[in-house]
Amino acid sequence: MNLPKPTIVEIPKDKQEAAQELLDSKSTRLTKLTKLNYITGRCSCGKVPTKILKYDVSDDDGEGTFIERYCDSCFERWVEKRV
Repeated sequence: MNLPKPTIVEIPKDKQEAAQELLDSKSTRLTKLTKLNYITGRCSCGKVPTKILKYDVSDDDGEGTFIERYCDSCFERWVEKRV
């Protein structure tokens, strides 16, 4: 799928820190993942994301937004692929 140029949104540091504290806590894995998805979502590698990429995929049938979340290292790899 060819996607348009995304809007890159920086996840606020306080949300990143809250998500990392959750991952470091003694909560069960299911509880951690549920709360993490609510706070910031997850990068595909499982780390706390620092960037959200939003693509406008609206067409004649309606509006839509495609969202990807990346940690710093995965975002760097994404940038290298796009160049």
